This record gives sequence, structure tokens and C-alpha cells, in this order.
Amino acid sequence: MSKQTVVALDHAKVGTLLAYTVEKKLPKEQIRNKVFSVLDAVAGLGDKVLYVPSVGTTELTNNIAIEYLPHFDGWLKKRTYNNKILTASEVKSERAKKKFDPDNRRNSSRGGYEGWDMDVRQFMLNRNNREKYDFLVISADGAFLDNKFNADNALERMKFRRMSFKSLMISMLTHPDVPLTPQQHDTIVHAANSTSQKFGAFHNLEQSHPKIPESFEAALEIKNAHRPIELNVGKRFKKLVKNGAPVFVLGLAAPVIFNKVQARADERNIPFAQAARELGLEFTEDDLKSMAAEAGLDLAVSLTPVGPLKKAWDVLGNLDDIIALTQLYGEAYPDNLVIRKMAEIATTVEGSEAFGAYVYGRDALTGAVGSAIDWAFAGSEGEEEALQALQGIQNALEAGGAVEQAANRGATREELTDTLTRDAELHRGQVRQLLSAAPVAATDAPLTAPRLEDGSLSSETILMDGGQVPLGEKPVLPGSSAILAPGFEEARQNGVSEGSVSGAGAVGAEVGTGKLDGVSATTAADVADASAGLAASADLARKSSYDRYRQIGRTAAEEAEALADYERLFRQSYVELGGHKEAARDYAIYRFKQMWGLSAFAPEAAGTVLKYPVETAYPDLEKDGHGYVRKDVEDLLKAQGVRAAKWHLMPNDKTGRDRQQAPADEDGYGPRMTLTYDDETGQRHLLTEDFQANVGRVRDRAWQAHIPNNSRRAARQAPAAPAGNIPAALAAAAPGKAAPVDGASSGAR
Repeated sequence: MSKQTVVALDHAKVGTLLAYTVEKKLPKEQIRNKVFSVLDAVAGLGDKVLYVPSVGTTELTNNIAIEYLPHFDGWLKKRTYNNKILTASEVKSERAKKKFDPDNRRNSSRGGYEGWDMDVRQFMLNRNNREKYDFLVISADGAFLDNKFNADNALERMKFRRMSFKSLMISMLTHPDVPLTPQQHDTIVHAANSTSQKFGAFHNLEQSHPKIPESFEAALEIKNAHRPIELNVGKRFKKLVKNGAPVFVLGLAAPVIFNKVQARADERNIPFAQAARELGLEFTEDDLKSMAAEAGLDLAVSLTPVGPLKKAWDVLGNLDDIIALTQLYGEAYPDNLVIRKMAEIATTVEGSEAFGAYVYGRDALTGAVGSAIDWAFAGSEGEEEALQALQGIQNALEAGGAVEQAANRGATREELTDTLTRDAELHRGQVRQLLSAAPVAATDAPLTAPRLEDGSLSSETILMDGGQVPLGEKPVLPGSSAILAPGFEEARQNGVSEGSVSGAGAVGAEVGTGKLDGVSATTAADVADASAGLAASADLARKSSYDRYRQIGRTAAEEAEALADYERLFRQSYVELGGHKEAARDYAIYRFKQMWGLSAFAPEAAGTVLKYPVETAYPDLEKDGHGYVRKDVEDLLKAQGVRAAKWHLMPNDKTGRDRQQAPADEDGYGPRMTLTYDDETGQRHLLTEDFQANVGRVRDRAWQAHIPNNSRRAARQAPAAPAGNIPAALAAAAPGKAAPVDGASSGAR
């Protein structure tokens, strides 16, 4: 398991850090924002920050200006709530002080109170902390960074990375999230170069020493290089201007640029023009409003970004301009799945050699793609269906796709449009079929094997319950259980039944008898009679097994990933099993189920199939519905002092990578997952993206429980030992108990 990095900033220098980076004369809210930005910049050097409460007065309160102090406290509380803060306990006894301050600096003129130094050393020397964390110490105290003691002293062997306070202050000059004025920039540069060493000196054991930028403008350029999204948006807009894009196209780009610049200006509390210059743009607010007006857009009105982008593809203009505009939108709105998919379509068109040589000219494709995009939105009931249709368009446009083949044949624009929409409709139809609830005749009915050349899956092969479904086990009996209508509840209260049935039939009811699990025979008969009388009623609702799987993935991209995973597994299985289709199908389904499945831990709607949920990422070793995972989550919440009304555990990008390496890491902890919780008001909070349940502990526990069973079984099956040759271990065992087994794990880790 990779270790997290803990940042330990010398508390005596927090006041200096804020004094040089935050202006005191700003309004309180702006001071708060800047204090948070600066402290978060330091925290961002690692995963956690070490706080030493024992020196709160001596090294923090006394050194932080009163203008900053309440905001520092607010930041500390906020980041503690976000599980970002670790706390070092105080070194109290004289014996401990001698251990963690062996040179007795605390009682000398060259030292000081030394409270922070001792508490941090104690934290870093702790065995559990050493095994779990790496450390980055930021200080102006050369003696702490030297870490020189007698060779036999444990402190001498303590490992940590070093960063001088001078290096930290110079790094603030170019940090993208630390907004500095030209005056602040110059003041920091002067102090860093001063012979008085206000920031201390560089340390010879630092990994590197940052360079001071030549000027404030040079520092801004470095900052912008660290802002890829905003900077790339600005670059793409300047490229449109440089290439002579018509004012109509520039006007469609204006809302994106305006929103980015305005957000930056508000964040930094700087003029609009200055924010634009920081993004490499020389346009005023009025310039952008004028451009937008040429495209019929009003920047004073809040616009949905998809609207102007759709409008761009309706223009019969230069295809390169439309592609550049679409990519600009994709850069600006990376979290908007529809816009991102449209940007992928634009990139697909841009990279196709066949379209470059299209006999009717590449610009003719603008109208074809635009018409197909209009069709995609017009025929979709929501964002998910629109994404599915756009994915179909992209598939048709990719190398070797139907549109490229048509282009090579010299198809007209109308023919290209027909080809695009036909392929997109085919893709959307396949997805709809995948999620359809069409019944099957029987659970053991033969399933349709996927064709090697077909990347899609039918509903019979992935969603329906049956002997060969990839996402669930074969049900005990076909059919589903009734959810009793409100009318039945009223009838039961009037004397039809006095049982404890609350209106929902139990899964697994025996067909023909109406007998329900956990319900008396008399009550079950009453339920069956009442249900029969209501069977034809319009208000009788049923919870059908057909609805068990409602959606593959949370997004269209995840749905496409699931289809691709299955096709890949089927192809691999087909080759590995020598071309036996039926066996390859069954084996691919089995392997698919090791990755994809439903989850009782995720917040998604019931019936959503996820990749590597808890149920597939973690083994259910004790067959209790992953009880150890639940316990570990609840223990963590309790340890963090979190009162959660609900909590959720979801897969993230790390989960699959971890699971593919091993079920657990070297320390016995399982794949990393995202843990969120809802507070009592219903608001959702992120606790961590690196939650790991202890698989090793429960594995050892399960093994210990397994050993006595094996011993008893072996004792029953072993032949009787000849008299006089009874092994000593068995002879010493108490009657009725298994003898101890040599080398058995104790479960201790």
C-alpha cells in the first residue's frame, strides 16, 4: 500500500506565511478566502497536515496577526472535518522530553520552547505512523532539518523529506492558487534575497531549490502553465481569432470565455481586464458582449452551454472552425458529458484522413454532422438517450465506420446524413434493447450468443434472470412477488387477516400455495385469497424481477465501457477455449460478473449496475453481506466524530486498478473506494477517496474458524492409531477437543 504524505509546517512560521501572502486591509470574506487558499496550497504538498495543539498559544496565537487568526481557526476546523488534519500528542514527561530533545535545546539560548519539535518527532518516530505515512517537514530551523544526533539514537535514523521555509515562500510566487499582488510578489522576492534571511536559508538536504521568477509577469506565466483548463480555453480562442474565424463563430465562443474570465475575476477580486490578461487574452468585457450579440446571444442571460454549441453545427461554415469551437467547449466543460461527447466527435472528424480527401470537400460534412446532432437531441427523452445517440454518431464517424466508407464512395452530404442517423439510431436501439424488460419463456431457455463482429449485447444475454446471466444468480422459482395494494391493507385491518404482513410479499414464495417466508400458513392463505381477488385490479402493483437491472453504469460512457468489457472477455474466452462459442459465452459471463454488479452500498438508484462495487471488489468471506466492510466504515465514521444519517461506498478510478493487482495489498487492506455520508439534513459530504476495509483481518478470522472444523474432520476420517503409538499432542488434548495444529495462524497482524 502506498503511503500517504503528512506535511508538518513549523507552527512558528504560519504567521509569517500569512503576513506575506494575505493583505490585512481586505474585507473579511476576502481575507478568509485568501487564508484558505494559502493554507490549502501548503496542505496540497501532501495528503495530510500535522497539527500540534500543545503549541497553539506559544507558536500560533502569538505569531498570527489578529486579522488572520479567526480564519486560521476556521480553516483548521474545516479541514479537520474533511479528514485532512492529523493531531500530534504532547510530550509531557521529563523522560520523554529527554528522548525527543536529546541535545537539551529547550533549556538553552540557541533553542526555544521546542514543543513543536518534540511533538513532531514523537509522532514521526511512532511505529504505526512510520509504517503508514511519509513525512515532509517545512521549517526554517536548520537543526531540525539536519536531524543530527548520536549514532545510537533512534532519532538519527528517522526518515523524512525536507523543505526549507525559504523554498516554501518562493514556491508561493508561482503557485496557481495563491493570488499575489505585484507588491506582495516584490516583497517576498526582496525578503528571500535579503542577507537578514527573514525566511531562513535553503537546506543542503532538500530535494530541490525553487528559482525566483525574473518578474511578476514571469510568475504569472508559470501560474498559468499550471492552469491547463483555463489556459487551453484561452489558447483555443486566440487560435480561432488568429485563423480568421467569422465573427459569428467567435460570438458562439464568447459565452465560454466570458464565464471563465468573470469567474476568475470574482475569485481573485480583480478587474475583468486583469483576469483576461492572466488567461492570455486581450479582450474587454464589452468586446465579448459585442461578439456574442453577432451570434444572437446575450451574455446577461444565463445560457445552457449545449445550446450555442448545437447552433454552431447548424452553420454551413468552415469545418475547421466548428471543430476548434467544439473542442474549446469540451475543454471548458470537462464535466458535461454531452459536450465532452460532442468534442470527441469533433476530434474524430479532425483526425480522419478519408474526410480530408472527401471529394465534395470537408466542409460539406459540417451539415451532415450538424443534422445528425439535431436528430440526436430531437429524438432523445433526456441526457442519457442523447449521449447514446451521440455515441452512435461517433461510432459511425470513426476510422473504418460506415460514414468513412460512404465518403470514400463519394457520397453526397444528404447520403452522409442518412448514414450517420441510421447508424446512430441502430446504436440507440441496441442500448434500449439492452435495458428492455421483455420477458423470457423460462429461466433455462437457451440464450443468444453474442456474435464476434457485434460489440453489443442483447437483453437476453445480459439483463434477464436465467441460468447464464452475467449479473445475477438463477432465481429459485420464475416469476416475482406481488406488492399488495393499499386496498388490501385496509381489508386486512377490517378482519381479513390479523397477521404481521405489512403489504409486501416475501421473495421466494412457493407458487401455488401462496406460502410466504416468515408468515404463518393461515396468514399466507389469507394473503393468497386476497391477492387473487385483486389480481385484475388496476391498482395492484408488482415488484418484478424484470426490473432488477434497470441501467448499465451511471453514464453512457460507463455503459459503453461495460459493453466493451464483455466483448473483450468474450473474444478472449473464444480464443482461449479453442473457438467453442457456447463455452466462451459462459466463461465470459462468469468473468464479467467478477467486475460488474449491483450494489447495496452505492447511492445510485436500485438496478444500476456498477463496475467494481463493494460486492465484486471485496470478498464476502463470512457470507454475511460484507459485514466486515460495514463495520470498518462505521468504525472510521465514529473515529472521525461523524454523525451520519446514511453512508455510501462507491468505486472510483483506483478501485479497479487495485483489484486487478490483488484482492488486498501487502498490509491486508482491500481496494480503495470513495466513502461519502449524508448528514441529518440530507446534505452529502465526501469523507475520503481512499477508504480500505481490512480484508486480511477477516481472512485470518475465517481461517481460524476453519481450522477446528478441518481438525475434527481429519480426526473422524483418520484410521485408529495402534495402541501404544498415540501421538503426544493428541494424548495431551482434552477429551472432545481437537489438538492444536502446528503453524496455525493466530490472526495477529
